[in-house]
Amino acid sequence: TSSTIIISPEINGTGKFNPTLSYKYKCNGELIGNTVYDYGTIMYSLDKANFFTLTDANGFPIYLYSTTAATTLSNLPLPATLNNTNFYIGFRWTNNNNGTGNNPPLVIDDVSVSVAATGTEGDVAQSGTKNIFSGQDVYVTSANDNQVVARITNPSANIGCLTATVA
Repeated sequence: TSSTIIISPEINGTGKFNPTLSYKYKCNGELIGNTVYDYGTIMYSLDKANFFTLTDANGFPIYLYSTTAATTLSNLPLPATLNNTNFYIGFRWTNNNNGTGNNPPLVIDDVSVSVAATGTEGDVAQSGTKNIFSGQDVYVTSANDNQVVARITNPSANIGCLTATVA
């Protein structure tokens, strides 16, 4: 079996919530009966070294294995783990090397990550807490509805745990 992954540049998710991945794909995977042998998976990473496979609502990996010549558009909600953080998206191809299948095995195009706008918190007494370290650009968001309470940009020293509250 062989496997390769194409990794996106770092995606700045600071201050962003509920990201959605949109992409077009065409796949010539190998499916025999109910078993997938050659397939693509979509992955994410916080550090560009450790990747996790995206799953559907039931916790099953999302496989790209369709043997259609058509291009398919997919919109996929990304996990809450990627809220308010930088991350990478990866597309992995896994092949069992038995010589069966058609080219191209997997084509990915028009990849984008989008989020709905995050508002500024306006409700009195709403607060959020974050650890702040030097050189960061951090959005502190309310625990109630993820709206922005404060933004700390490039502090010269580690601040540590900070709670910001709308007065």
